Amino acid sequence: MRPPKKKDYRDRVAECYTRYGTKLFRIIDKKIHNAHISEELLHDLFLKIYKNQKDIDPSKEHTEIYLITAAINLVRDYFRRNSFELNNIVHNDLELIDDELYPTVDVENIYIEGEVISTLFDIINRFPKKERKILWRYHFLHHRVSHIAKDFNTSEYKIKKILQKMYNLIRDELSDFFA
Repeated sequence: MRPPKKKDYRDRVAECYTRYGTKLFRIIDKKIHNAHISEELLHDLFLKIYKNQKDIDPSKEHTEIYLITAAINLVRDYFRRNSFELNNIVHNDLELIDDELYPTVDVENIYIEGEVISTLFDIINRFPKKERKILWRYHFLHHRVSHIAKDFNTSEYKIKKILQKMYNLIRDELSDFFA
């Protein structure tokens, strides 16, 4: 089979791009989740078709199926290539990793950290809802004691005493972990 005329072939590829480009982009982007990379892959697909002078006719039924299949294969190749590169980086450069920057995972520390968080959660939940709101507003919303006192219709002294009581209980309960 002889290659089609250059101008006619270019027009057919351009028409395929116009007709199917948006659909192919959505198919690619659904897997890649990056519009820039998806657009590059779409352009690569049509560039390959153009360079290989693949006989493509936008009016034929099988053209859309062919383009969708080619797009899916291009995405698979992209993931294979990136997976291969990532594996090479991880395996080849593993000995270059500095232990001070990336300490090895210590299961005991992870367990203790989980216990501390769990204990802290239990301690905070023991307080009445009003006191939890005070703690939340003071530490996480960074409200001033005077604003909190005004909203709760109480004195600043009382708010400070509630916060101090909470700190003392938290410190006492968590002291076993840090002793």
